[in-house]
Amino acid sequence: MTTDAYVEHVRDLLASIPDLRFRKMFGGAGVYSGLRMFALLAADQLYIKTDAASRARFEAAGSTPFTFQGAGGRTTITSCWRLRTLAEDHPKVERWARLGLEAAAHAGAPTRLRARGLADLGPGPWDG
Repeated sequence: MTTDAYVEHVRDLLASIPDLRFRKMFGGAGVYSGLRMFALLAADQLYIKTDAASRARFEAAGSTPFTFQGAGGRTTITSCWRLRTLAEDHPKVERWARLGLEAAAHAGAPTRLRARGLADLGPGPWDG
């Protein structure tokens, strides 16, 4: 479960990202710039989207991929890697987030999102 306070903390850290949005999902939140999801929040941890070009940088920095316990056992999502520390170094966090934006741009927006736009799941503390 991701707390509202953590969502607000990440919002402050990523304030320079254009059209920053947070949407609830599975007890956490998707982090979007416009229609592109470039990160996710789970259990008060920030996971940044990666691609073949950026994954090695996250791995070299000691990050780990997103994992969760599902009905079928433990699942690892290798396209999202945990940002090891969320120090108050806004420029450093922003640099990592911009790698996620690049990875999301390379992946493209899902067809259904391009066709209908991003559904807003209603007001919440993440909609500042």
